Amino acid sequence: MIEHNLIKPIDHHLKEKSQQQGNQTAYYDANTSLTYQALEERSARFASALDKMAIHPG
Repeated sequence: MIEHNLIKPIDHHLKEKSQQQGNQTAYYDANTSLTYQALEERSARFASALDKMAIHPG
């Protein structure tokens, strides 16, 4: 049986993680790091920019 709560768009998972662990590191490399909150904010801005350019899924 498939667990339907696992089948969500990535932005939903990122938003939940941001709310639960916003100050924890989500990404890092030799030059920078991002918290879950910062990653969620950047992702939302990117999605908004794509929407304004009429770039949609599908």
